[in-house]
This record gives sequence, C-alpha cells and structure tokens, in this order.
Amino acid sequence: MMSTLLCVSLAVGAAPRELQTMFPKRAQVTTNADGAGWVRLPLTTAVLQQVQPDLSDVRLLDAQGAVVPFVVQRHEQARIASTWAALDVTRTSRKRTAGAQQADDDTFDESYTAALPRGATGTATLEFRTGLSQYVRQVSVELVTDEGQVSRVSGQIFKLYDSGATRTELALGTLPARAKTVQVRIVGQGGDFLTPRISVNIKVPSAETATLRWAIEARPTHENKTTRWHVERPEGFVPARIELQTSTQWFNRALVVQSSRTQVAAGRVLRLPGATPIELLSLDLPPNTDEAFDIIVRDEDSEPLEQPTLAWVIEQPELVFVRQAHQSPLWLYFGGHRTAPAHYDTEAFGVTRPDAPLDDSQPTSGLGVIEANPTFSAASPLASFAHPAAAVEVTHFSSQARLPAWSKDQEVVTIFVSPRHAATMAYDFHDLRLVDAQGLQWPYLLHTTRAREVVALSTPATEAGQTTYRFRAPGRVVGLTVVPAAGSGWFSRQASLQFIPEASGRAPWQTAQGLLTFNPTERGEATVLSLALDDQPRGVGEWALTLVDGSDAPLSGLTVDVEYVVPSLVTIAPTGSYRLLWASLDAPRATYDLARLEPVISQMKSAAVQAQPAEANPDYVPPSLLERTGGAGRWVFWATLVLGALVLSGLVVKVARQQPTAD
Repeated sequence: MMSTLLCVSLAVGAAPRELQTMFPKRAQVTTNADGAGWVRLPLTTAVLQQVQPDLSDVRLLDAQGAVVPFVVQRHEQARIASTWAALDVTRTSRKRTAGAQQADDDTFDESYTAALPRGATGTATLEFRTGLSQYVRQVSVELVTDEGQVSRVSGQIFKLYDSGATRTELALGTLPARAKTVQVRIVGQGGDFLTPRISVNIKVPSAETATLRWAIEARPTHENKTTRWHVERPEGFVPARIELQTSTQWFNRALVVQSSRTQVAAGRVLRLPGATPIELLSLDLPPNTDEAFDIIVRDEDSEPLEQPTLAWVIEQPELVFVRQAHQSPLWLYFGGHRTAPAHYDTEAFGVTRPDAPLDDSQPTSGLGVIEANPTFSAASPLASFAHPAAAVEVTHFSSQARLPAWSKDQEVVTIFVSPRHAATMAYDFHDLRLVDAQGLQWPYLLHTTRAREVVALSTPATEAGQTTYRFRAPGRVVGLTVVPAAGSGWFSRQASLQFIPEASGRAPWQTAQGLLTFNPTERGEATVLSLALDDQPRGVGEWALTLVDGSDAPLSGLTVDVEYVVPSLVTIAPTGSYRLLWASLDAPRATYDLARLEPVISQMKSAAVQAQPAEANPDYVPPSLLERTGGAGRWVFWATLVLGALVLSGLVVKVARQQPTAD
C-alpha cells in the first residue's frame, strides 16, 4: 500500500490552450503499455528540482491540450484505520477489599473480542476512546490466528486530568500471519467502566521503497563543540531522511535538524565496533517544506568527524494515471510555480482500504528528452483580460468595503468577505461590484463558500411554560445548530425557531421546529437541534428560539452554531486601490468575458485578500421618490392609464346624456 494525494478521474474535458503556456518545460511520456489501463510515471531528479514540493506545477496533457488526471503516489507507509464493534463483551466489578464503601476502591474488569480485517498484515496499534476524564488501566491483549495460535501483548493506558498526561494507544507489534481475532481485557480501579470505542490501526509497508539521493554541498562550520551545516532544501524535494557518511572509525553523537521556526527532528548517529558492529547513519524526517535548515552534530569534547558528507534521501513520487485506448501522445508539462495543486474527483481511489486498486503492479512509463515548452509565455496568459469593464454609477450603492493592496506579482487574487458584509447584499450577491479609484469596475468570478460562527443567546424570557431566547445572526443563514452547555443533564424539549424582520410591517417568519434532546450518558455526544434552512429569510432581523419547558426549569448556557453562505470574488485585477460596492436597488447581474477563462484561473495560484469592515459609501446618493417608485417611465404609464380612464368615463357620460328619455 502507498499513501496518495488523490487526483484521479477517467475523463476530463479539454482545458483552454492558455494552461500550456504557464509551464517552461515539457517532456513526452513514453510507455510500452498497450491499450487502456493504469500506468505509473516516476518523476526524475531533473523534474523534481524544477517544481514545487507539492507538485502543484505539474500537469499531464495530451496533444490536444486535454488534461489527463493523475494520482501523486509516494512510496511510504499507509495507515489503514478500521473501527470495529465488539462481538462479545463481558463486564464485571468487584470490591478491592471486603466492606469498602468508596467508589474509588472498586475494581472494574472489562473484556472485548472482535474480528480483525481479513488478510490484515503489518504493524498494528490499538486506540482507545472513552468519555471518562481520568483513569488508569492495565490492558492485556491476545491475538488469535486461524490455527488457534495465541500471541500476547500487555501495557497501560491512562488519562490524568490534573497533569494532562495521556496514553490512549497500545502497540501490538507485527501481526501474526493469518491473525483472526483480537481479545482485549481492561482492568483498573476508580471511576467507572471505560466502555471504550476501540480502533485497530494497521500500518502496511509498501512492496518496495523507491528513493532518490541528493548530495548536500554546503560546507560545515565548527563552533561551540558542534559541527553545523546551513543548507537550502532542494527545490521540489520533500526530504524523507538525512544520511551521514564519515571516515571516523567509531563515534556516538546527537544529530539535530532545525528550521528557523522549529526543531524538525533529533536523534543519534553512531558507529560502534565489536563482535557485532552497530551502525546508524541516518535520521528520518517528518514532512516539512521549510526552505532552509541547520543540521547540527554535537561533538562535545570529541574531535569533529573526519570527512563528513551529508545527503538528502527523497521518497520518489510517481504519477499514476489511466491511459485510454488510442490516446494521442501525452506530455508532462512542469515548472514555473504559477499553478495551484490539481484536484480531481477521485476520493474512491484512496488507500485507506486494504483492497485499494493502486499498488506497484501497474506498468511503468518514462520520460523522453526534457525540452523547453515552445508555447511557454513568461507573460501572464490572463494579461489580455486584465482590463477594466464599464464605468459604474458609484452613487447607486449604499455600502462599501475597502481592500488592502496586493503584490504586483500576484496574477490571481481571491477576495473574501464576512457574513456581516453579506447581510446587506442581494440574496444571490448579484449587486457586488469591484471598483477602482476611477470608478471603473473590474471583472471577477463569483464563488460562494460557507462560514460558521458560534452565537451566544440573550437572557431568556419565560412565560406560560415556554422560554424564548433571542439572538442576532447577520448574514445569509443556511443552517443553525443549537448546542447545549457542557455538563448539562438529560433533557428533551420541543423547539421552534422564528425570524423577526427588522423592517416595520413585516410579520415574523416561522422557519423550523423540532425536538432538542441531550443525553449525557452518551459520553458527551449530544443529539442537538440542527436546522437546514432551504428557504432562508432575507434582510436584517432577529432570531427567536422558543423551547417548551412544561414544568421543568428553563435551560441555561445554550449557544447556536450558525452557518452562513458568503461570496468570494476571484479577480485578475492588477495591484492598486480598490473597494467593493453593493446594496443597490437597480444593479443588474454582472457578466464578464473573464468567465471563459475560469478553467485556467482555477488552476492558478491565488493570493487571499480579506475585505475591510463594511461602511457607508460616502458617494451614495439616495434615490428620489421618482426613482424609488419606478422612474419616469412608470409615472408616464400610470398617468396615461388614468388619463385614458378619465376620457373613457367622460365619453360614457356624454353618450348617456344623449340618449332619449322615456315618456
């Protein structure tokens, strides 16, 4: 098994040609595989040293420019977590001493048996989750195979409330061949039964680890009884470990790797002679993409190591993709650092299952000669679209938010706003405009995202066995979750929710009703009142939550987790002075040519900008009565209609008078 950055799909439409122009290098993919199927493409050092560590500036394209999705696969241990329910449970409790009266003297004995995943291999760990805040327990485990053979492991798990010390995992080591079941016994004193949820986590090693080595060329310095290398991380590499070579015959020294922010790793390197020589010359590194490191060997009072050399060891990444039958030649485009990581819809191809389809069995492809991309352009492919649109009547918008300036090197910028901004925008955000200092609007792509915040409730008002809690949630609300206070006792109350508009003359809006329940015996897992608002109220107002208490006391300490819809704007406007405008009675929906480039813009890196607090637009001019009532055209229409009615009435009266009267 191998861990993967999931990016697979079997078919994706062609991307605009502008995508090709962003990569300075390319190489043709060569493969001996016939027909359709999975193919592996190992990335060489020549590619890796020109790309970003997360491979964000790597794409596979066919001759027509269509994107070929891929999985970024690294040969490392994959973690497979399988949560199981006990098949057989035994619980007993007994007094430690006869006549003991204190609960702390009780001894609790629990046993659980469950089946392991079929064919499970590798090293395993048991993880225990329980609602108890403090406990100390002895754990004994028996692993039973199909043939009835038993291997035993024991250890201790604990959670100490005062000190915060915890140990909730027990290492089982390598699973025996054909392990079938695991039997767990938990014994300890004080508190209560753990009644834990138990997970067995299995690490499965890959069939073979493909590595690349990259020599560290920095010269060491010697000071304060240490040898130090200051090194730059090779571009595109995420080191898995460091290896040391030296001609010193024997030594035993501490090795530390640290970045400017934190200590990355620490361990020892040693070479000890004897009947069975011992040698440890490498140090594993956790994933880290810092640009520079200090590698330190603590010599203490010993002489520095003789002729020391260091090397990065990199787990070689591969692109795993699906080759279609009769597919045109494929090209690997890479470099430039201008694109964001690719995200394809392929969650189902993860390796969190023992039977994942990705392994080392796919045929391997290679790369031809690396060449300059003939379509590469140092200029932005978006440059021809980076111009203002039509002027905006800034006097028609009552609200605004200023924007901080962004770097001139940013090709794409995403502007985020808060729920409080969105509260006074049009329901579908069509009245948003991005405007420069000259009043010209700049094109943008409108996206919507979700934002959450916890809102406290006001002092409740109780009347006739019902309690009403009020709160304000500015923004376009799409979901509300009422959360009981920590430590609450059991309760179950009928609940209803209303939205009370601030505008005069509008009646309260009944949004939802249901049952609010909390059961503390479920170890803190509450059943809460969650309301998904498909038809959201509009405008500014107040929310009222009413609970039917009956004869019970009102609840206290309730909070509401509010979910909003907020807009975000993606633009390619150059750096400058900008502001957002909104809240206009007559603003039409904005449409721009920029929408044609959305497939390319979505592939590019984007800088994030947060709009400043909303404020009144100083240029705003309130509409006149004529404008508020529909403009001159509507007045002319109604005047014509009234005049026509008067003329018609006059004709009717005149005709009636001309009729002869009966004798």
